[in-house]
Amino acid sequence: MSLTLWKVLNFFKQKSSFLVLSVLNLLIPKNSHWIYIFDRDLKKDNAWAIMQHLSGRDYANYTVFYFSTKPFPSSATGENVVRVTNPLKALWYQLRSKYVFYSYREFAHMKPMRNQVIVDTMHGSPLKTIGYLASHSRFRWLWRFEDTFSYILCQSEFFKSIVQKAFGASDRQCLIVGYPRNDVILKDQWGLAKLGIDKRLYQRTVLWLPTYRAHDFQGHNRDSNVAFPLLTQENIGELNEFLAGSGVLLVIKPHPLQAELPVLKQRLSHITIFGNDFLNERNVELYGLFSEVDALLTDYSSVFFDFLLTLKPIGFVIDDISQYGSMHGFTVEDPLGLMPGHKIYNVDDLKKFIADLVAGVDPYSDERQRINDLANKYQDSQSSTRLMKALGIGPQV
Repeated sequence: MSLTLWKVLNFFKQKSSFLVLSVLNLLIPKNSHWIYIFDRDLKKDNAWAIMQHLSGRDYANYTVFYFSTKPFPSSATGENVVRVTNPLKALWYQLRSKYVFYSYREFAHMKPMRNQVIVDTMHGSPLKTIGYLASHSRFRWLWRFEDTFSYILCQSEFFKSIVQKAFGASDRQCLIVGYPRNDVILKDQWGLAKLGIDKRLYQRTVLWLPTYRAHDFQGHNRDSNVAFPLLTQENIGELNEFLAGSGVLLVIKPHPLQAELPVLKQRLSHITIFGNDFLNERNVELYGLFSEVDALLTDYSSVFFDFLLTLKPIGFVIDDISQYGSMHGFTVEDPLGLMPGHKIYNVDDLKKFIADLVAGVDPYSDERQRINDLANKYQDSQSSTRLMKALGIGPQV
């Protein structure tokens, strides 16, 4: 099948699906005490945090249907949470629930009907182009984003303006309450110990969360000219020796589709690599690690806006920024102006970041606070509570 024909068929499939589901959503009555949460691939984003907040005695008057095809520990849920694995059953609960939450757009889109409240919780404050701003976006021809949700979450007035451009959201639709997943950032989680890492053995621990370089229908990299930023099979051993000499552990959590790259398959003393499955097996939340590590390495991922809540140092590995910017694009004209930390273009820059971290040299502390205030209106652990209050979902009296 040619790429053009595949696109045409996929277009009609998604367009007809949206129309049919919207009609069904109009016809089927809603249960005011049912809440449906979509997390098919168990990405444990805002959807997971909302489920945990609603789980248990305080919200026992609500039944929470959580759709995921992957297993998760029963200890993570309360008696009012029903795990759903069958997609057809999940769709039925979505159509019957008064409140619906999702974080990623493989969600079954439909127009909110019969006073139903559908919330797009987002999965990050967008630095990369997304929605209508993305040159490859096809959704305007399938449906209007703003017709598929009642509300969409924003972190601040600054990001509200970007979200409105990207998804056509009105002022009424934008909720600035904070991201529920960020509630764990300022709390001790003891996640590193669960992962088998003893912090006492190292002077510093650095978490590296790189952006996935996406590929198109034919397998070509559409975001950049690199498969993984900076690291190669030739330089990773030298970097490991430098980290060992500095007493620093580098913890890398790559995108699942990057985990099989040869450079990430080596076993090294001061570079450890883990994926989603490893985290889930040990019941560790990625964002819960933020309170434990000493610094973050990332690039164009929105995760650094969330990590700013810790006010800890951040290094930006941007060796492919020219290609990435031209092939994918950014939501702002000057992305570097929103990156309050070391700009890392090569291994020597990375070593400088590590050396400054160990020495306690922190030239970007004031800039981090400024960008944090710009990006995060709320800098506490009450985002889930604010969201429920805004939607009128109250604890059982």
